[in-house]
Amino acid sequence: MEDIPLTLCRTMQPGDANNGGNVHGGTILKLIEEAGMIVSTRHCNVAGEEEPRICVLARVERTDFLQPMYVGELSHLVAEVTFCSKHSLEVKVTVRAENLITGVRRVTNKATLWYVPLSSVGVVSDVPPMLLSSGQNEAGKARYERQRKERLEIDNVSPCLRDDWAMSLDAPSQGHEQHSVGYAQSTLIHLVGVQDCGMYGIATGGFTMKLMDEVAGICAVRHCHTNVVTASMDATNFHRSIKKSNILHFRSRPI
Repeated sequence: MEDIPLTLCRTMQPGDANNGGNVHGGTILKLIEEAGMIVSTRHCNVAGEEEPRICVLARVERTDFLQPMYVGELSHLVAEVTFCSKHSLEVKVTVRAENLITGVRRVTNKATLWYVPLSSVGVVSDVPPMLLSSGQNEAGKARYERQRKERLEIDNVSPCLRDDWAMSLDAPSQGHEQHSVGYAQSTLIHLVGVQDCGMYGIATGGFTMKLMDEVAGICAVRHCHTNVVTASMDATNFHRSIKKSNILHFRSRPI
């Protein structure tokens, strides 16, 4: 199957900005995930097949914010499926910011994401194969095996993925010494609504990453006492789906 890259454009509005006037890093992450979801879902729905499939985010590789994006600029996101395994797709997204007055475009982000196709009843579906040269296919297999190994290692060692483990929901106590971990740690609670979900009532990965970025930013501001911006996000895995009406608890702390 041959894929055509997807281009997603959106003008950045005042509501997209952080307190420093730049576009919020979480907003950009949400747009990246949306572009990846569209191009991967398009790939998985082959003409003639009755069962529709929607792709959900499984993993984001390390993402660096190369340059800021500003309110009033036009974001250009180009997403392309670059590899398919039996049950997952690799998507690469390049983000550019365009100054509509001067016409100058700048690359602000590059990201690699992995998606899994789900049927309407939540069953993981097979991914249609794509046309690749032997060299491209071998390189893609190596990337797939590397990220799969990392995901499995995290599954085995992370306590938060065990059913008998629960993060404390208590709010951070007051009175910690300034610049200590306890002083900066932050909590964010959110009820998942319809506007946070894609089809099938599952919260989108972009929505989740935006709130992760927000609670991390609050923590950083508490520690630094100045405006902060997102510079980089480490590889992030999505192990379980989040449904509409779930209550999400986000906890951040400096490390």
